[in-house]
Order: sequence, then structure tokens, then C-alpha cells
Amino acid sequence: MTNAINVLTLYRHQGCWVYDDANFGRVAEPLVLGASEILDTIILLDTGVPTREPVQALFSEQEFPGAHRGDWVREDSGGNWYALGGEEAWLCPALFDYFDSAPSSLWVKVRGIQDGTTAAE
Repeated sequence: MTNAINVLTLYRHQGCWVYDDANFGRVAEPLVLGASEILDTIILLDTGVPTREPVQALFSEQEFPGAHRGDWVREDSGGNWYALGGEEAWLCPALFDYFDSAPSSLWVKVRGIQDGTTAAE
């Protein structure tokens, strides 16, 4: 099995992280219901300092170096809940833009855009 890693550029808008993806007609698609907070947690775990933006989020259903694992918890309202480090987040049906079905685990890593380093260096 290959390890396809998806990459999205995220930026802050109206208090939460959002992304654009022209391939799927998404503009300022928000990360809601805990997803923005988990992204902030991942950035702090990786860097130990507050966020710098924009950032790239790399994510896959397969493990890759330096990634944090979120585990599937349950389906709800067309989306899916994932848990990471004691926090839960709901990922809306836009998840299916990147996966045929909800993965049992999601692996996520965040890095800065300009130099490919972690988000807050």
C-alpha cells in the first residue's frame, strides 16, 4: 500500500483555521468543533511556541515520520469525530474529498510554509 500524504495550506479567519481547495470548490472551509483547537495543540507539541501562519497541514491514513495520530471515535451528522491527546474534533463531510471512507486513524503533521520547518520557528 502506498502512503499518500495530502497537503493543505491553512490560515486563520474569524477565529478558526480554514483552508481553500479549488479542486473541490472549497474557499475558507473552516475547521470547527474542536479541529482548530487540536491543530493549535499539534503546533504547540511540535514547536513549543504559539502559532505562526499560514501553515501546511500534512495528513494521511498511514503513519509517516513526525506525524501525530488521531483515532476515529464515531460518525455523527455526516461527519466523523477523531480523538488526539485527550481532545476530540469533528471533521465535516469534506473529509471525503480526500478519503473514500473515514480512516480508522488520521496522521497529521504541521509545518511552516516558507522554509518547510515546523510551524512556529
